[in-house]
Amino acid sequence: MEPLIEEIEYKTEEEFKVLTSAIQAEIDLGNLDKYIDKTWREKRRDDWNGEYISIAKRKMYRFNGNYFYSTKGEARFEGKWTIVRDEENIENKIIYSSKYQIRALESGIYSNLYFEIEYSKGESTKIEFDWRDLLNNGKEHSRLIKSSVEFGIISAFEDISPESGLYRIKLLLVRYHPIDSSFSLLNYSANRNLKRALFIEHKDEDPKIETGKFIRTFRPNFTIVRFNNE
Repeated sequence: MEPLIEEIEYKTEEEFKVLTSAIQAEIDLGNLDKYIDKTWREKRRDDWNGEYISIAKRKMYRFNGNYFYSTKGEARFEGKWTIVRDEENIENKIIYSSKYQIRALESGIYSNLYFEIEYSKGESTKIEFDWRDLLNNGKEHSRLIKSSVEFGIISAFEDISPESGLYRIKLLLVRYHPIDSSFSLLNYSANRNLKRALFIEHKDEDPKIETGKFIRTFRPNFTIVRFNNE
């Protein structure tokens, strides 16, 4: 079992113990750390559930599952260890994949995004959007939803100013609460997920969610001409 390079599912207590032992071994070796995005949450639950990061492997992971016995003694062991950030070099391109989820007890704090980005070097920066995700009824997302997500991505480019080139961004999953989630939350989540894809999220603290407010640094030195390729 190699949690640094594979996704793993468990359905029994024994499988859970084997998985968590393998995870702990990588933590003890310094290959893996628990991770929390502090732009919206200060503390992490003191259990296995949550996200992890491997700087050496340039990967991020999520542990999500149950591991307990009910009051009636019934076993509740079921969960997954998944890779939520990865990259692959193919010929002259880099394929980045990233999944970002924000979920909190407060009303309206939920979104779930999955991007795949094909990057190739170039003299100028160009961003292309390829909307693959559809709603459950088979229809496309509204223009307001798309523009909120796309602006979040563009604002991330302003924040981090990555290497120039062509970024083809496939939006494979865009989920939110249809009643409670806000356009600002989608904007924020898209910004953070783009930074996760380019493996800069753990170094970046912008934008933030504080006491119900969405806060982002204004960057007047980054002008429209930088990304507004005709």
